Amino acid sequence: MGEISGRLADFTVLMSDQVRSEDPLKILKEIEVGIIPTGKPYKIIVDRTEGIRYAISIAKPGDIIVIPGLGHDLYLEKNGVKYPYDERKVIAKLIDEMIESGEKKIS
Repeated sequence: MGEISGRLADFTVLMSDQVRSEDPLKILKEIEVGIIPTGKPYKIIVDRTEGIRYAISIAKPGDIIVIPGLGHDLYLEKNGVKYPYDERKVIAKLIDEMIESGEKKIS
């Protein structure tokens, strides 16, 4: 996954999705191994919501943000516990907050 993103994306934000019982940073470090040889810039942000926020914050007009991983899942699973997480709602809320605060403008 890291190598593909490194080859195709201008910038990659590595963030957690369904970690279940694994160490999320360890998973991201394993993905990082594929990005490094591409020489493309990237950032690791373990918290998914903060990773999405960061991606939106650095996006410029004409950019495309791809957020793979959860698909239609409505939860994040960590250590056997499923936490409600509707990514569509999370993204909409982040964008609304960023517009309201003046961090992002709609052109």
